[in-house]
Amino acid sequence: MSVLSGSAAKSYLPRLLDTAAEKDAYFVFTDGVSENKVSIVEFRSRVASTATMFLERGVGPRSTVGILIDDNCAFLVSFFAASWAGLIPVPLAPPTSRKYLQSYLHRLQNLFESADCSTVVVSPLLKTVLGKMPEQPPQTIISTSELSTDTHNYIPPHDTTADDIAFLQFSSGSTSQPKGAEVRNSNLDANIRCIAESLGFNARHDVGVSWLPLFHDMGLIGMILAGLSRGLPLVSMPPMSFIKNPAIWLQAISRYNGTHSFAPNFAYGLCDKRINDYQLEGVSLDSWRIAGCGAEPIQHRTLRQFARRFAEFGFRSNALFPCYGLAESTLACTFPQVDAEMIVDRVSREVMVTEGKAIPSEEEGETLSFVNCGKVFGGHDLRIVDSDGHPCAEREVGEVHISGPSVVRGYYNNQAESSSCWDGKWFKTGDLGYLCNDELYVCGRLKECIIVSGKNYYPTDIEQIVCSNPAIRKGNAISFSVCDSTSTEQLIIIAETKEKAKHYASITKELKGAIRGQIGLVPEEVLLVPPGTLPKTSSGKLQRTQARRLYLEGSLPLRSSIKDTLSNVHLALAARWAR
Repeated sequence: MSVLSGSAAKSYLPRLLDTAAEKDAYFVFTDGVSENKVSIVEFRSRVASTATMFLERGVGPRSTVGILIDDNCAFLVSFFAASWAGLIPVPLAPPTSRKYLQSYLHRLQNLFESADCSTVVVSPLLKTVLGKMPEQPPQTIISTSELSTDTHNYIPPHDTTADDIAFLQFSSGSTSQPKGAEVRNSNLDANIRCIAESLGFNARHDVGVSWLPLFHDMGLIGMILAGLSRGLPLVSMPPMSFIKNPAIWLQAISRYNGTHSFAPNFAYGLCDKRINDYQLEGVSLDSWRIAGCGAEPIQHRTLRQFARRFAEFGFRSNALFPCYGLAESTLACTFPQVDAEMIVDRVSREVMVTEGKAIPSEEEGETLSFVNCGKVFGGHDLRIVDSDGHPCAEREVGEVHISGPSVVRGYYNNQAESSSCWDGKWFKTGDLGYLCNDELYVCGRLKECIIVSGKNYYPTDIEQIVCSNPAIRKGNAISFSVCDSTSTEQLIIIAETKEKAKHYASITKELKGAIRGQIGLVPEEVLLVPPGTLPKTSSGKLQRTQARRLYLEGSLPLRSSIKDTLSNVHLALAARWAR
């Protein structure tokens, strides 16, 4: 049932806590070693107390409040408390390294200004970091160490309407400057309802387990808010715990009988690569019925290898659940059928490149593979259009447009981008894809498509070839094109490697040969760089547009050091997220 139905059309986020409390739900915050079990009743009391503190600090109604916290429990308390007090929470990502600190602070300054954030709640370490901002930091900076657990004068949740903004969700900025999507109560309610109903959440037997960062929509909405809406017990781990030891993810699913857990593509590959069988002694994955995958390009080989590797521990291949979503759709947009085997579409590379059509082909070495991400949610619409805005035929590649109650209306304080990204009711995603049997296959990003000699190539296909070389760090290669003096497009590759410089020439030769042999392109330049060099978003997605800009400016950093590390947690997360 919708939280916004009938008289419940007020205080949406706090009412999620009411729903969960009625079903005796609880959080388990764990790092794989220790755990802290918190009932939703107790959690709600902390939220109410913190909400009172916001008001005591003089934060005005409907003001935006930045949430810049790396502790999961403190993040969620502050997030819900802001909503409880009638404020608009703005989840923000912490910095990744000292090397990029000034760039991060400049970006953060822009986010604060865009969101009108005069108040921010931060982890203690980050309070010092904000003092280094290039301009004036927010007027009120509250450290989580200042948040008292003592009981304050109780205030009821602030009344809101379905049309009010629940929180601002900034896009990752993988191809442009981040933009704050206005997620309204009605958007959140619609998307959460679609997620929970599609996945069949049931508080009697379902448990959510997640290590995903809470500043990211998949971790916050998909794993926390959607679970609370149905009163599910929720297990939350710090991202770094997973990065250090991927086995704790699977161990937690086994220990708590987790039924659903989502992660980006790289996480499944990391498990296969880094987990030893002895770490899974006594582990059973037979409770895991939804192994969601999204937030980055989905590689079917990675998921299938994961399924094969962990089948002996009870993992079922039909639990694999590739899906499609984006911030402007609140979170999720398309889901495949639950319990169905993953579908992979093999199409002719030549026809795709020359004609933009996905024609099935089984010719070895001459195909591209795309993963089925399912059908659009009920009550929502999805279409594929060509460059002139005309609807595409089935299996014809074009831009993905979406509409429906989950789709936000625009960006906060950004009318120009709102006008350019919406066409009436349709949001223009910038993603390329095609439909077959009304099911979506995503090919890449429109702005990142590489055009050489009139043919379209997708960066992910080229980067897969590069990363198949054992000398290249998996998921850490970027491809893009630049124009030479005759306006001819040239392919550029930048890839991270741990190899010594004396091996660069032979690696470069191997990469050029592989790319030429598999797709017929010869890169103009292959640049090998140390680990941690490639620019990435706060959620770890490769920033191809930014890398291209740095390349053209000649300012791409070529050295990195452990001394540059500001926070091992966020550095490791950023380095691994796009794997």
